Amino acid sequence: MTSDIITMIYEDVAETLRLTAPPSLVAGLLVTGLLSCIILAWGRSRLTVGRAVSLFLFLTVTFMIIFKTLIFRELWEDPLNKLMGGWWIWNVHADGRRTLTAECFENIIMTIPFGFFFLMERHCSMRARRLGRTYGGVEAGLWACLRLSLAAAFSLSLCVEIMQTVFRLGTFQLADLFYNTLGGGLGGLAFWIWMHMFL
Repeated sequence: MTSDIITMIYEDVAETLRLTAPPSLVAGLLVTGLLSCIILAWGRSRLTVGRAVSLFLFLTVTFMIIFKTLIFRELWEDPLNKLMGGWWIWNVHADGRRTLTAECFENIIMTIPFGFFFLMERHCSMRARRLGRTYGGVEAGLWACLRLSLAAAFSLSLCVEIMQTVFRLGTFQLADLFYNTLGGGLGGLAFWIWMHMFL
């Protein structure tokens, strides 16, 4: 069973990257260019290469999530029919059948890069404005990183779930909200570790 789950995760992640990476890279590049022009014209903070790269990576990952969860989705008749579903590795169908799923793990994996690059962009932005510890610079502690990344991942996931419900592009699931937030927190933890090892 473990090998089946690992295979499912690998295949789903590979398919997601194949579908979402090209348009996300283009969208990330275009929006980064636009925002860079605005930052340069506004003049309140410096635009370094590091900040431009972190902005591009953050936007690209965000676009990948949007494409995966909203754009490349089929319409659903009842977006609230699985509100309490998706908590573990088994999908239970109306007729009692159970099928193996890796959806809970995929929801975590999807937002780990989001949490990481959200904090990286915030860190580069604050350094460009020469703000210190209070605003999440390199000295920020573990709790600050976790709090920020959890809040960002929860906000993104909640927006996605609401949009899926309104436009019937999926189902609103509390499990998705929980696992996406958890993934964002793990991304925040990874950033904190990376920050203290390499910065």
